[in-house]
Amino acid sequence: MEKTKKVVFLESAYSLLLYIMMDDNFEEDSIFVYHGKSINEVFEHSKVNVETIYIPREEYINVTEVKNLFKRKIAKKKYKKYLKEKLLDLIKEKTHGCKIEYFGNDNEVEPKILWKEIEKFTVIEDGWSNYRSDHFEAYLKRFKNKFKKKEDLKRGLSPKVEKIILSGLTKVPEIISEKVEIIDFKKLWKKKTEIQKQKIYNFFGMETAAIEKISRKKVIFLSQPLEEDESLTHEETVELYRKIFKNYNENDILFKLHPRGIFTYKNEFPQIEIFTSKIPFQIFEYMGVDFDTVATIYSTAVWDIKNAKKIDFFGTKVHPKLLAQFGNIER
Repeated sequence: MEKTKKVVFLESAYSLLLYIMMDDNFEEDSIFVYHGKSINEVFEHSKVNVETIYIPREEYINVTEVKNLFKRKIAKKKYKKYLKEKLLDLIKEKTHGCKIEYFGNDNEVEPKILWKEIEKFTVIEDGWSNYRSDHFEAYLKRFKNKFKKKEDLKRGLSPKVEKIILSGLTKVPEIISEKVEIIDFKKLWKKKTEIQKQKIYNFFGMETAAIEKISRKKVIFLSQPLEEDESLTHEETVELYRKIFKNYNENDILFKLHPRGIFTYKNEFPQIEIFTSKIPFQIFEYMGVDFDTVATIYSTAVWDIKNAKKIDFFGTKVHPKLLAQFGNIER
């Protein structure tokens, strides 16, 4: 029987979690292709060895920064040709003639470049964007997309995409409904053996001791990369967090760092449990961990959490710089 290798294009830890929950043999049958620094950290610190192809995003950014428009177009064309050849060679080398199946986000750079070589593709949920009908409408209205062949469309709209795997966060847009398969990941988690669960913990570098601490917390605070994105300075970010944390007992708080977060704030908040694992917070729901409160400044990710009694959405009004940059984001 012909062996199958799965080539997976993912950039978010959330999509990665969903994928490895569906594939109990992911460390043996999958090759992960990505370009982001944040997701690269997940793989670098993982205690489970998997095959990867990392294409640093900086390579493409350098091309886009060429000032002369004509030279930039030539540079982009050359880079895409180079990247396509590089990806094809690496995938061929790692699949060793196996049958190849493609998974992930079809709108990433790598699958776009390889799209003519891909016959079938399975899209994995990346969050709320998969459920936004207005996003699909806006995508189809873009000038360059109006003239594309149907098979070259992305966001799951190409006939090459035979299946779109979603978790059922909300109503599925009609435009993709015929391709959608809803999976109850909480039920899927319950069916896992303890060994399978531990492998997922190990993959994301999550210690057993941390799980026990988490289960005792009442408030989970979902942070955002305010410093990393240069929305606020370090001092402004710390002061804002202090203001928010005054609403709770510090011993009850679990401070969940954003996957792209670099600063841990352990020195600034020594009494608060800082959760640094890159594992997506949705795992808490699958584990059956309940929280009294989920708090955030303006992360829409809070709406994914179904195991909380209350949501505290502070919004961008909590700081004038955030309000000026993002507008009024409120619950």
